[in-house]
Amino acid sequence: MYLLNFKSDIFYRTYDKLSFVPCPNLNVIIGPNGSGKSSIICGICLALGGNPKILGRSERIADYIKHGAESGVRIKAVLKKQKGIVDNPCNFLAQDKVRSFAEQNPQVLLENTEKVSLLVNSLDNQLDNSLNDWLLPLESITEKIDACYSCLFEKLGCEGRVHLQKPEDKYDIDSYGVIISAKFRKNEHLRQLTHQVQSGGERSVSTMLYLMSLQQMSVVPFRCVDEINQGMDPANERRVFDMIVNLLSNEENLAKTQYFL
Repeated sequence: MYLLNFKSDIFYRTYDKLSFVPCPNLNVIIGPNGSGKSSIICGICLALGGNPKILGRSERIADYIKHGAESGVRIKAVLKKQKGIVDNPCNFLAQDKVRSFAEQNPQVLLENTEKVSLLVNSLDNQLDNSLNDWLLPLESITEKIDACYSCLFEKLGCEGRVHLQKPEDKYDIDSYGVIISAKFRKNEHLRQLTHQVQSGGERSVSTMLYLMSLQQMSVVPFRCVDEINQGMDPANERRVFDMIVNLLSNEENLAKTQYFL
């Protein structure tokens, strides 16, 4: 939402009456000291439900009303709704912070700015290093899983791939993910594994082969897999079982594990 129109009788501190129509984007209030710039800002904030405590002058609304006024302030603020949800319609910079900033020595301010800039650059470098320490091994193990997964699918006469999904914002860790794709027929293209594309049996085979690919990344003494054939048709059930037997009979990592199915 944004403010379409603002009218007031007995305005805060400086004005008896005030009316203005702001633009929907940037509005810059300019004037000499004592002209009422801050009064306008305070009026807008309080009219939109702002807490007096954040304004930096007084915690009582009565202290913002012009001296000598016989009644409270009457304000009409017209808002235009826009799509989306606005939790806080007014974000106000406390005046004590503004005053403290304005009173700083320019040289000291410049030095502080340079120090902060160096600190920000240092933190950015640390963040990039931490991200690389996490991401590079993740990319490497995903490539290994993809190689195993593709090999297992080839043994079924099909095609399957695994790749790492990366978000546009590389720091958005929650948006990283693993995408599994499969193709079960020659006239198809690789398609992402979802409940809307593949059948229940195809998803079961794809999931089992993915788990087997993961298991080849580490060696453990034994594994228990319950309901391994859940959702599979008899043909795929037999093919997956034969594949497990073959893998357990060679020299790969799976052969070093005792299975209970």
